[in-house]
Amino acid sequence: MEQEIIKFIKQKDYEKIIFLGEGSFGKVLLIRDVFIDELFVVKKYDPDDMLDENDKKRFYKNFLDEIKILYKLNHKNIVRIFNYYPYENTHTAYIIMEYIQGKNIKEYFDDENNLENLNSIFMQLIEVFAYIEEKGIIHRDIREKNILIGDDGVVKVIDFGLGKIFDVEKNEDTLNSIINRNDVDTLPEEYFQKEYTIQTDIYYLGDLVYRLINNLAENKHNFKYFDILNKMIKKEKKIRYQSFADIKRELNKENFVNLKISQEDKAIYNIFSNYIIGYVDSFIGEPVLNTDINEILGEIDKVIQRNSFNEYIENNSKLINIIIKNNFYTQQNPSCIKCEELDKFYKWFKALNGKMQKLVLDNLEEKISQIPFTSKDDDFVLPF
Repeated sequence: MEQEIIKFIKQKDYEKIIFLGEGSFGKVLLIRDVFIDELFVVKKYDPDDMLDENDKKRFYKNFLDEIKILYKLNHKNIVRIFNYYPYENTHTAYIIMEYIQGKNIKEYFDDENNLENLNSIFMQLIEVFAYIEEKGIIHRDIREKNILIGDDGVVKVIDFGLGKIFDVEKNEDTLNSIINRNDVDTLPEEYFQKEYTIQTDIYYLGDLVYRLINNLAENKHNFKYFDILNKMIKKEKKIRYQSFADIKRELNKENFVNLKISQEDKAIYNIFSNYIIGYVDSFIGEPVLNTDINEILGEIDKVIQRNSFNEYIENNSKLINIIIKNNFYTQQNPSCIKCEELDKFYKWFKALNGKMQKLVLDNLEEKISQIPFTSKDDDFVLPF
């Protein structure tokens, strides 16, 4: 049955506020939605005459791809898209996007008052690019002008015009040399192979941050992630980070170690995490962490209530499945946890703020990653 097409023919008008700039592929304006009285940015694909017709059509497709990519992404550190208007007959298109009041990352750190936010900005960058990677996307155009910092200190990644959806399994993307570039001091080895992967995004982001810091006097900043940054900018792929997810885990581990919490707090965390390590022999399928903090707290509370008159928790498998969603095999002599110890963990975890709770889960995930897992296809039932 043919689907009915619903047409909206009412015209929506915008008021032009100011011209923001233009490049080889078009121009950008600040506009105001008259009806709701809100500011937006409109980006128009309108390439200059230096490009031949084939290139104009090719980059028009990239512009449409940017629309598709932005609609796949929903993250506080990525510019939001509100509407789009493609005109296929003339190979022209418009994107209506969020207006960000702020500066690009270089301009932001030119102001010495912002240097105290350097570590926070770096963490936001790793967080958002790990999310982009998780969605199967390579940005491919990491430059100062494409990373904005709002007046509120929030990172916003923009311009996915060269972005590409990649095969997560292959994790590769061989490109025309036009994507790679020579505007940096050193180049990753894949530049010479005309290849661009997630690792290349890692290199260019690391290089950008490194150049920003290198322009600052040592006593002007307190950047504390040089070990991570130096590994991001290794020219050889085999000794560079393999993914933004790996960097995020490393960052979370370092932040967790440096947390200003008491020895008692660390003991509470270690008792609970070591209990899981000592109970599970292997997971069936790659372990999937439950990230719903409210659900975790609610379910642990139920377990505690059900075991009110016990010294030790009885249904250990159910408790662990609150944290990790997979089925698993238990060890021959599995560990156990006292109700009193679980109650301490519950009260401690509940009292933390949201950011700290997330950090605890990230580090729990890192610790649990030490436990082996079997492919679901290899699943079998033991005879006894």
